[in-house]
Amino acid sequence: MRLVLIALMLAAPAAGADDIGSPARGETLAREVCAACHAVARGEVSPDPDAAAFADIADLVSTTRQSLFVFLNTTHPTMPNLILEPEESDDLIAYILSLREN
Repeated sequence: MRLVLIALMLAAPAAGADDIGSPARGETLAREVCAACHAVARGEVSPDPDAAAFADIADLVSTTRQSLFVFLNTTHPTMPNLILEPEESDDLIAYILSLREN
């Protein structure tokens, strides 16, 4: 019986796994750090036409918490070297994912 309970606990997704980070704090960070180049809210136009709108990023099938984490922690020649604290990264990712329409 004990093994069955352990197996069920291991198979179940972690409670709140999709609730990592605060979208509200992520939006504040996006407006402070990212909005100079990116449209950070749905319906906005990016000030830099080469910078993807966050809503467009959110709507990509390939966009996941993990893909955003990897992107934010990888240098890109067209972006400033953004260094985020782990909580800031979680918040920004939560905000971007909150923009998903589908």
